[in-house]
Amino acid sequence: MIDPRFAVKVALGTLGVARDFLLGRSRPFVVNHLVTVRCNLACPHCYVSGPEQVEFNKARYPRQSEMDTAQMRAFYRQLVAAHFKIAIVLGGEPLLRADLGELLAELESRLFVTVFTNGFLLEDRAELVKGVTNLPRKIFGSRNERLLKVY
Repeated sequence: MIDPRFAVKVALGTLGVARDFLLGRSRPFVVNHLVTVRCNLACPHCYVSGPEQVEFNKARYPRQSEMDTAQMRAFYRQLVAAHFKIAIVLGGEPLLRADLGELLAELESRLFVTVFTNGFLLEDRAELVKGVTNLPRKIFGSRNERLLKVY
C-alpha cells in the first residue's frame, strides 16, 4: 500500500516539473537505470540478455564492471538531490543483485520507484523489493531451453 502522503508528494512534484516545463525551465524527471546486464533467462527478444547480446555483454560488461554498492548508493543520492521524481530500475534481472534492497532504500519514500523483473526470483527475494512503489512482472516468449538458459 502506498502511503497517501507520498502519493501527494509525487503528484505535486510532477506538477512542479510540468510547471517548469511550461515556463521553459527544464529539469530531470525520470531515470531509467540498468543495474546489471546479468539475467537468469535468455529471452529471444531481449535487448539486454537475448541470445545475440549474451556474448557481447560478457565481453563488454563483465560483472566486475558493475557499479558497486557504494557507487550505486551515491548515484541514487544524487538523483534525490537533483529532484528526480521517478526511478525505473531494470536489467538484465535486478533481483540478481544481492544488494538491491540496500540500494532501493536510498530511493524509498523519496522517488516513485519501479523495478522491472521477470518474476522468477521474487519468491526467494521479495524482501529486496518490499519498499518499491511499482513492481511489474512480465515474461515474453515461450518456455523452452533457450529461454531458461542461465547467463
